[in-house]
Amino acid sequence: MVNHDRVALFVPGLFGGGAERMMIHIANRLSEDYTVDFIVNTVEGEYADQLRDGITVHELQAPYLFAAVGPLARYLWKQQPSTLLSTMDSANLVSIWAKSLARSDATLAIRIPNTMSQRTADYETLRYKLIPRLARLFYPLADEIIAISEGVAVDLAEITGLPPEELSVVYNPVVTDELYDLAAEPAPHPWLAEDIPVILGAGRLVDQKDFDTLIRAHARLSERRAVRLLIIGKGENEDSLRRLAGELGTEHSVSFPGFASNPYAYMAHADVFAMSSAWEGFGNVLVEAMACETPVVATDCESGPAEILEDGTYGPLVPVGDADRLAGALAYLLENPTTDQQLAHRAEDFTLDSIIPQYRRVLGL
Repeated sequence: MVNHDRVALFVPGLFGGGAERMMIHIANRLSEDYTVDFIVNTVEGEYADQLRDGITVHELQAPYLFAAVGPLARYLWKQQPSTLLSTMDSANLVSIWAKSLARSDATLAIRIPNTMSQRTADYETLRYKLIPRLARLFYPLADEIIAISEGVAVDLAEITGLPPEELSVVYNPVVTDELYDLAAEPAPHPWLAEDIPVILGAGRLVDQKDFDTLIRAHARLSERRAVRLLIIGKGENEDSLRRLAGELGTEHSVSFPGFASNPYAYMAHADVFAMSSAWEGFGNVLVEAMACETPVVATDCESGPAEILEDGTYGPLVPVGDADRLAGALAYLLENPTTDQQLAHRAEDFTLDSIIPQYRRVLGL
């Protein structure tokens, strides 16, 4: 017999990614009405302290994620939650197998946070190459499948053969009261308090985010006017990005402050926010910047940015990898910024109050 007051959420860890942060937002809001268990394989990560008091964290401690099937099945058998929501490809498969092993009656919803075709193509390991095949076999066993954008839903349907009508599209609950509080804090970098305009980029310093193109666009723009570039985040490409700025002669006007526990103060004080990604599932940072009333420009990548910006209504879209077009869009926004009212209006569509009721409907809560 399931416990109708208990809801469980499962993510691999509490590292500084968008999927983890969105699950924390969902858990925190649901904890107002339910007993919430937050299940992770490891509690390590930048977001370990962001869950509300009263949420119980269960650490599975498997040596690798697929080995977490048994520990998760034991949790389901003992605690009998009414609902299990998981996210990310491997965790979703673990959840499906664990529910079957535990013979659990919990409603299992799996959340798809990225375009699977792009994500799996980006890795060479056999495990990632097998993900689409495993998804085709096992995803139909989930009770609910949630895609975070229309583009992700289309991609998943093509890969798995699932009928599109069996997929629910629920955008990310990006905007919280805490975001506004943090955005009001003082400028965290000296450049943000000076007169020279600052372009901001944010995200992991990896190939997917294509900060190379943003650095090149900044260099082209710097030929016309004084402008600085801040890129917050950390990752494997930091050294190569620094070298690129040096090669382009912009090393003194490009800064890499590292991981920012409060990116919103950066956003609120920047002149333009730029997302240069090669691909995305949604694009949380665009919504966050808009909530901070900072004009945004994005690559028209698959998928999410065009949906968030409504095909350019709320900010320019430029081709992926096109530094010249990105430079032109940045120059335009510096002279013709989107109004605060427009940005704030669109950001309202991605608040907890707007999105969590949609999750409740899909989860049957």
